[in-house]
Formats: sequence, C-alpha cells, structure tokens
Amino acid sequence: MRALLLLTIAVFLAACSHQHRASGYLFTKDGAELVIEEGVALKRGHANISFDSSKPTFSGKLTLSSDQGGQFSTAIKPENYITNRSVELPASQTGLNYDMRLFWASEDGENITRDESRSCTTAGYCSKEETYLNCNGRAYSAGSKRYEKNEDNENCTQERRTVQGNFPDCPGSQRVRNVYRSDKAVTTLSFYKPRATGDAFAEFTGETGFKETFEYTDSVEACEAGL
Repeated sequence: MRALLLLTIAVFLAACSHQHRASGYLFTKDGAELVIEEGVALKRGHANISFDSSKPTFSGKLTLSSDQGGQFSTAIKPENYITNRSVELPASQTGLNYDMRLFWASEDGENITRDESRSCTTAGYCSKEETYLNCNGRAYSAGSKRYEKNEDNENCTQERRTVQGNFPDCPGSQRVRNVYRSDKAVTTLSFYKPRATGDAFAEFTGETGFKETFEYTDSVEACEAGL
C-alpha cells in the first residue's frame, strides 16, 4: 500500500513538473575550465541546460552539460525560487564551488497565420452510417416506429449500413484561418565565486526553440458536407 502511494505521488509530481530546456554557449573567464566540484569540470563551448521552470512541491533539478565535456546536476528547492523566472543557488546549499544565479525570460516572435481545415456538421446531401433492424429481409431504421415495435423481436437482428440522403447533420469540413504566436525563452546561468565581488567567473546563455501557441481564429468559411 505504501509503495503504491509513493508511486502515485511520484507520477503526480512528474505530471506537474515543467521542464525547461535550452541550448547555448558556456563562457568562462580567460577560457579556463569551470571546475564545479572536485573531479567535475566543464569546458568553454556549446552546452545544454534543463531545469524545473515552475516551483516544485518538494525539490527539482538543474542540469548543465557541455558538448566539450563535463556535466553536473544539483537540486533546486522551493525556497531557491526568488521570482517565477529566477533562481538563486548558494554554494553553501549545493556544496558546489560557485554561487549560481539562474534567469529566464520570454522573447516574443512574430504572429503566424495558417489556412487550415476542421470538422463540422451541416444540412445537406451525404452518406451516413445508421443502425437498423433486419427482420426477415425488411429493414427498419433506428428511430422509426417500426424499429421500436420490433426491437425485442427474436426474428430481427440489429445491423449497420451506409445510406445516402438529405440530413440535418451531415459531416463536413470548413476552411479556417488560425493565428499562432511564436516565441522563445532566453536563459542565463551565472557562476560567482562565494563571497567575491565583481563579474561572474562563468556564464551560460541559451535559448529554447520557437514554440507556437494558438491565439485566435481570424476567419471561418462555410461548412461543406462531403459524401
């Protein structure tokens, strides 16, 4: 029972987590390696970051890996979230060699307009599937009085068939013009020597790929039934 409860909690927390991933470049002072802890050093160059962008219930995780070599991960606690877009991780908490400050912000791109199609229903002439009773060769459509009268008749079987005709709810499609917003997030992770003043010793700057979000439907054409 306890194992099931723990599994349920883990699944719930994973579903609520919002993983932020970005690719960019790790800059270091004078091109030196970033020795984050004993035995772990990140080289200057292309790198990737991932972290929980929403405050976790208990604990999240930050991971930075360099394409040139080296990777580290550290826990992010709820109290590390200074705002909903910034995190501070002191070396006294993480046990690493640097204080870290993490920021991310959205950059709006452009609106994208697309002509698309969607399903609809309309009155017209079309083909539809219907349920009917086959009573010794006689067919009674669902909803008719003869269908209701013979519904419990042992000599009748319920079957499906395709019929054509004029119906008030023919399936169809319509052209719509949808507008989407395209934006990306810029992420910065800075490394400072504890109790030191001045500029950061190293800094990662990266971007997410453009993400499209539906904004609104600009125009809708009439629904057209199809056979």
